[in-house]
Amino acid sequence: MKSFLLTFLILISLIGVALGAYPYFQGSPTNEELLAEYNNVGSVDCGNPPQLTTFTLSESRTITLIATYHWCDTAAPGTIGLVDRTGRQYGPWQAVGRDGMGSKPNSYWEVKPNVQLPPGIYTVLDSRPESWSWNNLDNSNGRGFAFIYASSASQAGTSGQGSVIFSDDFSDTRNGWPRYSIEDKSCYYENGKYHMIAIPSSKNVYAHPTAEGLNDLDDFVLEVGAIQEGGPDKNEFGLVFRKVDGQNFYNFVIKGLGEYSFWKLVDGSWKKIIDWTESPAINMGQASNKLKIECQGERFAFYINGIKVAEAYDNSFESGDIDLFVGSFEEGNVHISFDNLQVYPLPGGTTSTGTTGTTGTTGTTGTTTQPPQTTGNTVTVDSSSPGTLSSAEGVRLDIPAGAVPPKDDGTSGTMVFTVEKSTATSPSLPSDFVPVGETYQVGPEGFVFASPIRLTLPIPEGVDPSTVLGLTTFNASTGTWELIPGVVDVEARTVSIETTHFSPYSIFGLSGSTTADDYQKANGGWIIISNNHNYETGGPFVPCPGQDRCRGQPLHVEHGLCIKSVVFDDPSVASAWSPPTFWQILAHDCGYNDWMQVRCPVVTRYWVPAGTYRIAEYTFVSEVNHDPLYVPCSNAWSKPTQTYVIRPGDELDFGDSIFFTGTCTTGGYPCGRPATTSVGTGDVQVTLTWQAEADIDLYVEDPTGETVSYSNTEVSSGGQLDRDNLCSNFEMGRPENIFWPEGGAPQGVYKVSVNYYSDCADVGAVGWTVRTIVGGQVKTYTGTLNEVGDTQEVATFEIL
Repeated sequence: MKSFLLTFLILISLIGVALGAYPYFQGSPTNEELLAEYNNVGSVDCGNPPQLTTFTLSESRTITLIATYHWCDTAAPGTIGLVDRTGRQYGPWQAVGRDGMGSKPNSYWEVKPNVQLPPGIYTVLDSRPESWSWNNLDNSNGRGFAFIYASSASQAGTSGQGSVIFSDDFSDTRNGWPRYSIEDKSCYYENGKYHMIAIPSSKNVYAHPTAEGLNDLDDFVLEVGAIQEGGPDKNEFGLVFRKVDGQNFYNFVIKGLGEYSFWKLVDGSWKKIIDWTESPAINMGQASNKLKIECQGERFAFYINGIKVAEAYDNSFESGDIDLFVGSFEEGNVHISFDNLQVYPLPGGTTSTGTTGTTGTTGTTGTTTQPPQTTGNTVTVDSSSPGTLSSAEGVRLDIPAGAVPPKDDGTSGTMVFTVEKSTATSPSLPSDFVPVGETYQVGPEGFVFASPIRLTLPIPEGVDPSTVLGLTTFNASTGTWELIPGVVDVEARTVSIETTHFSPYSIFGLSGSTTADDYQKANGGWIIISNNHNYETGGPFVPCPGQDRCRGQPLHVEHGLCIKSVVFDDPSVASAWSPPTFWQILAHDCGYNDWMQVRCPVVTRYWVPAGTYRIAEYTFVSEVNHDPLYVPCSNAWSKPTQTYVIRPGDELDFGDSIFFTGTCTTGGYPCGRPATTSVGTGDVQVTLTWQAEADIDLYVEDPTGETVSYSNTEVSSGGQLDRDNLCSNFEMGRPENIFWPEGGAPQGVYKVSVNYYSDCADVGAVGWTVRTIVGGQVKTYTGTLNEVGDTQEVATFEIL
């Protein structure tokens, strides 16, 4: 027994141990409480936690301390930050190191952000995930170890905005807003509000206080109430900010007619940033509206009555004053009152004067709205949210919000996306081409997504990117590798495609000395498509007939093309390239993600082999949604199909036209296969796919000896089969799925097997793929069933 204990202690000292509580806050101070803790007593794994470390705020709280655990790394700490469900980042903050067990240096990283956050779901961002400790035991379950402390509920503020820089409810005159009544304008205090009247037509009126609080500000949040007291609805009123002088500033305004716009005055010349845009968020006519501006670097976000209506980027002015503004058009006597003006720092940052802005991670280049990101080999995404998966090898998946289809009952679905190196099959290509680098198995297979997902593969070191053409994918139904044109970024050394379904992928290039550019000019031409729409702006959403449940949220818009058919100039091309009907030619809107351009327009230049193409142009539009219980509406508006001839060296440019007329398709994209509804996920998910017209069945035996299958679709331990593919309703590639919900899988050993139940179309031997996800860890297995009645054991795994 003594020998066993000594061995155990030596083992723990080598592989690391998690402690039961954060040692520097034993017995939390009375004004602080442990908000969230992911930790336990046991050995730890070192690096790339498979699950996100998240916590939820039901009310506004001040985060006082965040600590993460890095047993396997004694280097100086990096940074810790936070990101909310909309992609807004807080921090990152430079961490300090604290000793861990056995005085191991820098085991704990600690930051004290003292940032007040509004209610929501937040993810902890650690700058060195490759050394972040984790395990699959209780209270961790694959999350990076972390301790999050907050001010006690009794100490929490109610506004969620932190300290106020400037506040005025206009109940008295001490801030010194101008008071006068002259021939063309009138400004005065009355009934606890500040009133401004533009008396003649085509008159602009500005007001600035004598108090210093609104001078020379760079990054901030500004809110004010505005009421149209009288006059014509065709008017404009709002806010001037970063005002350098009377000839140089920004101006955000709304109309009583229900429109907003964003302008800048540069050396006395007006320049439009966002044109007049209708929004259902605006209360029209003689009504009250609450305006809010977030100003951070060169990024600006605009809210009306609590709804985000627009986001824009510009770097003309770094700092300046804030004014109130009222303007008239053809008719005068525009009467607007203002109330409850507040300016406060950006959450997680500071507001300073006369600088270029230092809030969070921003600088003079501004920031983009980004979805939560995971570094590892899995990420879980639902129907209402975006997600990003970056593998250790540099493979990246960018999943737009709405790409995950809903469940069969129409509620929000969930999918676990995965990337693994694959050795199951090696690319076999025509003699002109060669595979480049690793082959990656991307999942989930067997599903068609509601909108395309971007897949990016890295070009290996030592490979000349000028010889790379695109990606090659394995078609399991034909047993062949097919070529897909890709977007090659020579500088970033990556190749990207848009796809609505997954399979094994690898990069391919030319086998000879010819460059990709020379090959493309000699053998085809380019299709060019652009998009000038800003993400999460515009609206309301334009529904198809019968699409009556939509909320009218701001918009995500994509400009795309469907290739309906093609006759290649070189007939041999048809056997080498994947069907062009599967190619996705898209230009996403601006500022959606860090793999898309921040500034407009976004331009996609897509090479295709020479031939005669039948192409339909479309606009895909989706509501931008931040409610996890709401599945956003989406549809596509398509123009009639037209014929285009593309010869070697040609460029076919469709421009940046966005339209909401023509044929309307509800939900997914107007081309390709219909989206496949989501299936169950959880502690355990086992999915079977095959590409032959046969009935193959999946079996999972749980630790009690009960087996989930087509004949026993639910067992007492909680496991259930929620999808079966029968000869009577056969759908090629439709997966079978068995899962245990989160927190419901019992401890013990599980056994997975497959059975050849029936040959639906005399296809003979059938290849199969099984993907298991257990505690966030993914493994893929392949094999072949030779005849009806064959049963094969696939895998055995244990939940501790």
